[in-house]
Amino acid sequence: MDTIFAIIKSLRLKHWVKNIFVFPALIFAEKFTDIKSIILAISAFFLFSFAASSVYLINDVMDYDADRAHPIKKNRPIASGRLSRGAAVLLAILFISGTLATSLIVSPYLTLVLLFYFLINFLYSFGFKHIVIIDILMVAAGFVLRAVGGAYAIGVENSVWFLVITFLLTIFLAIMKRRQEFVEISKSGGKTRKVLDNYSIELLDQMSNIVIPAVLVSYIFYTFNTFHTKYFIFTIPLVIYGIFRYLYLVHEKDKGESPTETLLKDWPLLLTVVVWGLISMALIYFYE
Repeated sequence: MDTIFAIIKSLRLKHWVKNIFVFPALIFAEKFTDIKSIILAISAFFLFSFAASSVYLINDVMDYDADRAHPIKKNRPIASGRLSRGAAVLLAILFISGTLATSLIVSPYLTLVLLFYFLINFLYSFGFKHIVIIDILMVAAGFVLRAVGGAYAIGVENSVWFLVITFLLTIFLAIMKRRQEFVEISKSGGKTRKVLDNYSIELLDQMSNIVIPAVLVSYIFYTFNTFHTKYFIFTIPLVIYGIFRYLYLVHEKDKGESPTETLLKDWPLLLTVVVWGLISMALIYFYE
């Protein structure tokens, strides 16, 4: 039973929320009322979820020594020894093969996207995560692939503007994650991840100061050039508030090392995302 709990924890089910990036294509292509498209999008969500879990397993095996020296990550099942590295690798192989085989039923193009997703993440785990700036770009690329995969699953094309926003927004989140890792390490005195030796708080703050305006400008252009309703501009304040709220949580509350946990535990931020989603759907489906 302890092994089962260790496996479940290693899969990081709460991080599956990141795979909601497969759903915007369903909503923005106005396929949300089509049952077949909904089923295909949900299938893509779970395929990316199991793909992500397999990547987490491999990554935890690769980071075994570093995690054991980390004040928080040392409690992960693999680092603590509750799940053996051999069992983790075997489980990851099963997930990878099962995910790719199942994705062929949904769409061969989705299979290609998943292959790229695995390739990027394995390159990341096997060394690219130690290369300054490239580590951040590769994290963001994974989210773009989720959005592309969601579109292929239902047979539509994503807006180029949406892909640009996804890329820029996730770069911002990755920068904030690196920044918070500096804060946590300085407090605990634990061993830092290798790539942080090439960053500084000042550099990361400058990077975020460049990316944030790019996110907002891209979103504004997106609202003006993509949708059939002029009222979509009224979602802009929600996006601005969401970004500012996240900056507040990182800079003033020392949160942000896990963007997923930050979103799920901060109700104003979570509420902002939910309200943005509901308003966006209402404008797309009910207003001309």
